[in-house]
Amino acid sequence: MLDDVLGFTLEEQSLGARDAQAPPVAEQMRALATSRFPHVARAVEALVDPDFDARFTFGLELLLAGVRARKPSRAR
Repeated sequence: MLDDVLGFTLEEQSLGARDAQAPPVAEQMRALATSRFPHVARAVEALVDPDFDARFTFGLELLLAGVRARKPSRAR
């Protein structure tokens, strides 16, 4: 979970430091992914959605759902 939080923080901070002349992140990702990773290319918009709160919440919910799914059930 710590890595997820730190990763989101770094990503959010780095967007403010981007060079104004650089192509948008979505455009760069799509260009890199199109031929080799077509599924990633189709998901680019979701991956670079500027609503960090929504993306963080979604990722956290996925992480917690995975933890809950792996939790052993208690015998009653």
